[in-house]
Amino acid sequence: MKKIALLFLIVSLSTSLFAQKGKITLGLDYHKMDNPYVYNFLMYPYGYYGPTYSFEPKVGYFISDNVEVGLGFKSGDDEIDYEYASSNPSGNGEVYLYNNISKSSYRIFSPYLKYYKSNFFVSARLSLNSFTNEYDNAYPVWEADSVIGLDESDYKSTTTTKTTSLKIGYALKYNEKLIFEPSIGVSKIFGEVVNESTNTYADGRPPVVSPKTTSPISNATHFSVNLAVSLRLGK
Repeated sequence: MKKIALLFLIVSLSTSLFAQKGKITLGLDYHKMDNPYVYNFLMYPYGYYGPTYSFEPKVGYFISDNVEVGLGFKSGDDEIDYEYASSNPSGNGEVYLYNNISKSSYRIFSPYLKYYKSNFFVSARLSLNSFTNEYDNAYPVWEADSVIGLDESDYKSTTTTKTTSLKIGYALKYNEKLIFEPSIGVSKIFGEVVNESTNTYADGRPPVVSPKTTSPISNATHFSVNLAVSLRLGK
C-alpha cells in the first residue's frame, strides 16, 4: 500500500505540475553570485571579488508540457543632485553655491529556455547587461572676490556584459498556481568597460578630452544559488 501511495503521489505531482502547455508564467528570480573578476587595465587593475545579489522579474510561456521559454528584464535610472558652497578665499563676500550631478542607469535582458523532467528542471539563459555611470562635476574658480567661472569635469563609464548560465533545480508546488524553484548554477561572463572624460576650464584653456579607454573584463567561472517564484496562469 505504501508503494502504491508513493507511486500515486509521484504521478499526481508530475501530472498537475507539468501538464502546462499554453500557460503563462509571471515570476521573480533571485540570484546570489560570486564575482571573482577584475577590469583589466594595463597599469591599475581593479575589480570586485565578493558576492552580488539581484532580483529579476520574468515572464514565460510553456510551448509544451515540459518546455518553457521566457524573458527576464530589469532596468533603472537614478540621478543625484549635490549642492555645494564655496567660500571666498579672501574671507570676504558671500559663499558661492554650485551643483554636481551623478547619474546611473542599467538595462538587463535575459531570454531563457527551461526543460522539466518530473520535478527537476534544467535552465539555459543568456543575459545582456548594460550599466552606465556619469559624473558632472564643477569647481568654482575665484578671482578677487568673485567667481569668474567653473572648471568642469565630465566622466562616463559604461560596462556591457554577456552572461551565459546553466542551472539545475527542483520545482516545489505550493498550490495549482504558485511554484518555488530553488536551483544552483554556473555562469560565464564576457564584456568590457569603456571610460571617457572631458575637462573644461574657466580661464579659457582648450578643453582636455582624455582618450577613450576600453578594458576587457577577465573571464571567470561564476557559481550561483538561485530561487525563482512563479505564478502560472491558464487552464
